[in-house]
Amino acid sequence: MTVFLEKYLLPILAGLSLVVLATNPMHFSWPQRIVSLLVFLLLAWLVSWDIHRRNKKKAPSTETEMKEEDRIFVPVKPQDLMKIYRNNTDIQANQLAASYMDLWIQVSGIVSEVSRFDDKSVSVSLNLSLSDGSAPGYFLLFPTKPWLERLQILPRGHSITVNGQIRRIYSTGLTLWNCELVEAVGK
Repeated sequence: MTVFLEKYLLPILAGLSLVVLATNPMHFSWPQRIVSLLVFLLLAWLVSWDIHRRNKKKAPSTETEMKEEDRIFVPVKPQDLMKIYRNNTDIQANQLAASYMDLWIQVSGIVSEVSRFDDKSVSVSLNLSLSDGSAPGYFLLFPTKPWLERLQILPRGHSITVNGQIRRIYSTGLTLWNCELVEAVGK
């Protein structure tokens, strides 16, 4: 209904009202025309504000409510993203990594810490020893609801797989946010 109002009904009514005010078929005086225009603008603003408020309520409140098919996953491994920062200066690496920010990636690792970051977030730190001797760390931020209950029971040493949005890339790890637990496997 609001799409019909926004696209068709409001523009037609606005056009008709302006034509009536401009042609003055009812022979209003100039003060009456100005008052009519101000009333019309006020009503248009109120209707627009109400439509915006209703659309905002219908929109997803957080990024985690984004449909899975709308997510764009990066086509590279986390280790390749970290190499950008190992092989370039920070300024160069920031430019190269900019296109990956806020995209989704899947990481796996060993739980080293689970803690409450703030009222809205739970943080999980993962470690993963690689064959080249490096030990990247993943800092993962989950929304408290619904993840707190599931994450607080994870012991250190469990292997987990997580989907999350890239927030920051370092030479030794990644920070992901809006994370979701995909799989948890015991020791």
